[in-house]
Amino acid sequence: MILSKNYQEIHRCSTSETSKAISEGYSALRVTGEMTWILKSNLGVEKIFEYEAKLNIFFTEHPCIAIYQYN
Repeated sequence: MILSKNYQEIHRCSTSETSKAISEGYSALRVTGEMTWILKSNLGVEKIFEYEAKLNIFFTEHPCIAIYQYN
């Protein structure tokens, strides 16, 4: 499923980049994501909420702050 694959890649990249930012002396990593693609997809609301729930868990466990733009 597309969201599962995207989440795994986002998790891997975010973990790596967060570690890099911390090692360079920053207190956190700040990221932004463009999410209009998800609104145009034929995915159900439940899958979108599942995806967001996984991201929310990541952000509570890592010093990483994100803003996702939907429109």
